[in-house]
Formats: sequence, C-alpha cells, structure tokens
Amino acid sequence: MPLPSFASPGPATVQPFRWMPLLTLLLVTTLVACDSGSADPGTSTPPSDTPPIEEAVFDPGDYPMSVESENEGPLYRRARSDLTVSVPFVATDSLILVSDSVETVGPTISVVPTTDNIELSAYELLPDGSRRFLQTRTLPVTDIPPPDLGVLFGGRSVDKIRGIDPGDLTAAQTVAYPNPSFASTHGNDAVYSASTVEVTAYRGSTPLLSRSYTSDILDLSDFRSVVQPDDVLIVEILEVRRRNADGNIFVVPVSSLERVIVLRVT
Repeated sequence: MPLPSFASPGPATVQPFRWMPLLTLLLVTTLVACDSGSADPGTSTPPSDTPPIEEAVFDPGDYPMSVESENEGPLYRRARSDLTVSVPFVATDSLILVSDSVETVGPTISVVPTTDNIELSAYELLPDGSRRFLQTRTLPVTDIPPPDLGVLFGGRSVDKIRGIDPGDLTAAQTVAYPNPSFASTHGNDAVYSASTVEVTAYRGSTPLLSRSYTSDILDLSDFRSVVQPDDVLIVEILEVRRRNADGNIFVVPVSSLERVIVLRVT
C-alpha cells in the first residue's frame, strides 16, 4: 500500500486571495475593540440636565425708603410734622408706618418728636393680613428757634431813639414773635404768649417802682406819677409759653439777654 504523503501542495493548488475578505473583517473588528477599550471610564462625563434658571427674589429692604416732610422743614421738638414715605416697588396703600406709639396704614404719618431722634419703621401689608418688615430710618430732631420778644404801646413798638413819654404809660402788651422760618412751616405750632412779666422803673441804679404781671397785658398807670425824663423802664419777660397744634402748652426757654427790654423815658 502506498504511504500517505505530507508534502505541501504544489504551486497549482495555492490560492492566496481566497482569505482576504475574512482577514479584513478581523482587522477592523480588532481596531474597534482596541479603541473602545482604550477609553478611561473614570474620565467619561455622563450627560447632564440643563440647570434651572434662578429667579431673583426681590427684597425692598435693599432699596432705601424715601421720607419727605410735608411741612418742608426739619423735624422740630414738640411740633407736629407730617411725613410721607415711599419704598421702591411697594404700593403706598400697602405700607404700615410706625413711630413711637403712632401707627398708620398708608404713605403718611404725623409725628410729634420729643427726643433728639425718632425711629420710623416701614412694613408691607401682605394679602393675608400679616406684615413684612421693610426698613427703619433714624430721623434727627432739632430745637425750635426762640421767639423774638417785644413790647407794644397802642399796638406799636417803642421807638428806641425817641423813647416813651410818661403820658403813654397806660396799657402795654408784651409779644413773642415766632421765628419766621419755623412759623412758615409750622404755623399751627407757633402760637406764643408771655405768661410772667416784671417791670421795674430805675433812676440811675436806684429802683423806683416794680410791678409783676401774670399775662401779656401790662397796666403801667402806676408808673406815670413816678418816672421822669431820663429814667428807664426795665421790662423782663420771665416766662414765655407756646401752644402747639394739639393744644398742648409748653414753656419756652428764653435766655436772660433776650428776655430783657429797656425802655427810655423821655
């Protein structure tokens, strides 16, 4: 029997292009697998949702509230001032204003300061009836300028050069004129009167006669028979009172220099 042959086939049996499609497919598959395997899973970024748009929360406290005096002047101690308040983006009819023991709903509040400063707070009235705090302002307060004092005879002031004739020493009236700036903005708070007056007649340094009065009307008839030319009458207004818009009476401080009026007898 002939033995099996293990010799390679001859040239006529070899077909080199028969396996090319299969080799190409294997090569492409290997490259794709290598590329996908080379990616670092730790550095991959998963897809994310679009971040939500943030809505700005409006806070009226970030905007300074405006305070204006309807009296068009400063706040005076123990005088009524009407204040109008506004806060940006807050309806005026939703404002609650509080100062000391006074509380109002709306843009206007009346205050009568008694200290050097007052605190004015604003709240917003919410639809459910509650309130939300907005801001507090500290407002300065000033003293009322003192009045000007004088004496009238027959409704007229005394001519300082001519002086006063003894025959004119009948009825006189002391007056306290309010400061023009204060009176122009707070007319209802600027009602003054002298409540305590003392009149003394002097000849040189010697007192001749003295009378005291508890009103602004002075009866000087007793001095007519006492004084003579070159004597002087010293009118000292010891106390001045002011009535404010609420009808309250206050004693007005007057300096010792302002309260003395010298009348020369001619």
